[in-house]
Amino acid sequence: MPIPRYTLADSTPITTDNLDATATWEATSTLPTGNGPIRLRFHLSAGDLYAYAIT
Repeated sequence: MPIPRYTLADSTPITTDNLDATATWEATSTLPTGNGPIRLRFHLSAGDLYAYAIT
């Protein structure tokens, strides 16, 4: 079940080939806390994801 305000429709697309790109959702770039584990889903269009990091 998607977390409200953290859906694909709420996200800002990353359209660059960049190692320092930050995922954002409308008004935030932080992940929700306090709800236990979360599952990430990546939607790619004509691209490849080689790695990601959560810091």
